[in-house]
Amino acid sequence: MVRKNKKFTHSPASGPIYHLNIFSELLSSKKIVMENPFELILERLNTIESLLRSSKKTDPVLNAPVNEIFNMAQAADYLGLAKSTVYKMTSSRLIPHSKVSKKIIFKRNELEEWITKHKVKTKEEIEQEANAYLSRRRKY
Repeated sequence: MVRKNKKFTHSPASGPIYHLNIFSELLSSKKIVMENPFELILERLNTIESLLRSSKKTDPVLNAPVNEIFNMAQAADYLGLAKSTVYKMTSSRLIPHSKVSKKIIFKRNELEEWITKHKVKTKEEIEQEANAYLSRRRKY
């Protein structure tokens, strides 16, 4: 029995062995080229590595050593703030900085310490502190 559809013809002869034969014919005629999956992975890995190398060359702030000194623009980029905001923070002495011959400079490690000091506590941390405080007060 042969059933005809618009797109293909199905018959009992077109079982899995028939499809294997067609596949082997296509391979032998080199119409299909099977690529090694490890080669594909290696190629993509090489592409990623080259992109990382090129990004290191283009972004000096992220690749700076820990003791690197930043100027105003670099510090603003590092903090993700506008330069005017950083100027206001320096004039209010809210952010650690130094002045060398009228130029404002920043140490990267000092900025990192400053950032971690200004961490906003979570509700859980606040509750733990409150419970610890209350438990100390009850002992008296």
